[in-house]
Amino acid sequence: MNRPSQNYGSISSPTVGFNDSISTEFNSYCDNVVTNIYTVNSSLKSLENALKNIGTKKDNQGLRNNIHVTQLSTNQIASVTSKDINKLKLIVAKADKQKQLQVEKLEGNFKDAINRYYTLQKEVANKQKAHLLIPVSIESETAQDDDYNQEQAQLAREIAFEQDMMLEREARIRQIEADVLDVNQIMRDLGSLVHTQGETIGNIVKMFFFTIPI
Repeated sequence: MNRPSQNYGSISSPTVGFNDSISTEFNSYCDNVVTNIYTVNSSLKSLENALKNIGTKKDNQGLRNNIHVTQLSTNQIASVTSKDINKLKLIVAKADKQKQLQVEKLEGNFKDAINRYYTLQKEVANKQKAHLLIPVSIESETAQDDDYNQEQAQLAREIAFEQDMMLEREARIRQIEADVLDVNQIMRDLGSLVHTQGETIGNIVKMFFFTIPI
């Protein structure tokens, strides 16, 4: 006698007690989370390739821009996914064990992908800061006017150039650091369900007391 196999990753299996609208919502969120985990893993591969090229002859502003765009989009996806997982937890709070296990597996896969992504982001950020791309001014090389050859004018240009370099360096470092995902915030978002449920219970209690006839 063949026993039916169980697949906790499936989102199409019927669920006793789940009405059609809830089941559709559940499947939609599951699909979103699966797609987003795949996107995070794809971003991992992109950053791994970029990491190899930082500081080499292939390093240029185009590479840095691609890193920036990849991180911005992935960080946003991570934030949305954490909220979707919390919504799934609320949906399956009274569902069967199979769907609860499915959500737990999705959450575990997401946390694993985010932790690996965050670790790689820090490596990329550190390497970018060690090999900053700062445009070099060639004004002093191309100036032909005799006035620009005077000592005071040359000194003023050098001071201004150094100040611009420092500001440019600080701005680039701030941008690199800002691109790194706040993994602590993501984990707080995943844990916000308890707080949300507490507020809901509190509101129910308040409604109960305020509706008791005196």
